[in-house]
Amino acid sequence: MKPTTITILLLAMSTGLLAAPEKRKTEKAEKPAETTIKGKKPEQMVAIFFDLFRSRGPAQAVDYIFSNNPNIYERQDSVGALKEKVGKLEEMLGKEHGQVLIQDRQFADTIRVISYLVKYDRQPLRFTFVFYKAENRWVTYQFNFDDPMDEATTRETRSLSFEPVVQ
Repeated sequence: MKPTTITILLLAMSTGLLAAPEKRKTEKAEKPAETTIKGKKPEQMVAIFFDLFRSRGPAQAVDYIFSNNPNIYERQDSVGALKEKVGKLEEMLGKEHGQVLIQDRQFADTIRVISYLVKYDRQPLRFTFVFYKAENRWVTYQFNFDDPMDEATTRETRSLSFEPVVQ
């Protein structure tokens, strides 16, 4: 190598090393944002979940949604079973056709529940994400899915009154 090339490389490296501590000082001085470990708010995490669900598959999406919760590794059996069930949804229900937000509630700046109706060929499913914030960051507390029609149908049929048809 030529001496000028070595000098330029050394100068660039030393400038980068000297600038790095200053950058770290300013980052530490800022107030931490009220986000998850990944730096995302719950609604952003859910949006990324659905993007991953379509692009890389359900298992990757489930791994991502729980990646901000360090305690989830204690429950790997449950997460594995959930990934397996989510992975079989298209096989059982047909192609997925998008989602619609049906609920977004926050309770006392501690619990946030976000639910989507996910449309499949055969029937819709409800995907529910529950986030928890003990201090200043959100973590995924729970994710599950179910058939919203079971609950709604049962409730509606109880309130029906049948009248005889007169012709």
